Amino acid sequence: MTFEGPIATTWGKALAALRDNIAGMTNWSLEDTSANGDAESIADGEWFVISAPNGECFQIFVLDNGYAGAIRMEHGPSWDSANSTWADRYAHDVAAETGRDDYDDPMGYAPDDRGGEIIDEGDSVSYYLDYSDTDGWAFYVERNVGDGNDEDMAIGMARLAETWDFDAAANRESNYAVLWHAQCYDTDYDDRHSRNWTNFLSAMPGTQSGSSQHGRGQVNPDNNFANYTTTDNVVCSGQYQNNDGNDAIIGTHSMWVREESGDDASHEDTIQDESANNLYKLCKAHNVAQVGIAME
Repeated sequence: MTFEGPIATTWGKALAALRDNIAGMTNWSLEDTSANGDAESIADGEWFVISAPNGECFQIFVLDNGYAGAIRMEHGPSWDSANSTWADRYAHDVAAETGRDDYDDPMGYAPDDRGGEIIDEGDSVSYYLDYSDTDGWAFYVERNVGDGNDEDMAIGMARLAETWDFDAAANRESNYAVLWHAQCYDTDYDDRHSRNWTNFLSAMPGTQSGSSQHGRGQVNPDNNFANYTTTDNVVCSGQYQNNDGNDAIIGTHSMWVREESGDDASHEDTIQDESANNLYKLCKAHNVAQVGIAME
């Protein structure tokens, strides 16, 4: 596992760093890009697709409409590189559940307070990135322009330690939970939509996994090491329900935790265990992202 940050750069270069570091892992690959999606700074209208070790793919697309600079993420079992399109895409990925505004323009997400209306490719940002060939990745970025429109966002993909072999089930589900703490904006209604999707699943209907526990972190009154209590994320899917409507647990992971300490914990606090080993970096500079990203 590799943990990096804070790294000061620009929005376009931060997205390129995300692409290069994730695709550069041993069993992850850059499957496809737009004409300039492999540039050192990613411009409006460009995109890239990366495959995970199990063959699943995700696409990051930078919008070039009224929300230019915002990103959308699509996710599916397989990508057709020959035709630069999905061979098989999950029906309820982040982009599908985000939707469009009243003028039918796709909405997206950016670390500004207007879902991409403000941010530019060259805007100053800083980011943290954690990535592991076996466990997945988590990316936190905040805009640092100082014009009153700065915000933050956190996204990621975590490989589930499966509690049972749901790959053989009649209904399918992704092997990766998605982190999506970000804000989109509907310009038609001047309406901001914060998405605090801590364990989003791309195959099941709805915008949040059925988890009863999201790996919450919270400071407790003990001031010794290990005073920030967490659990692994326990992830459930509505693809598998019993007759009482309870979603089945499908797996766990520890790539991130949902930070719920309020003023008891601060942005960039480092969470340690009883032996002073670093566990999580808290990322909560603004109003949207409230997460701890794994450091171990």
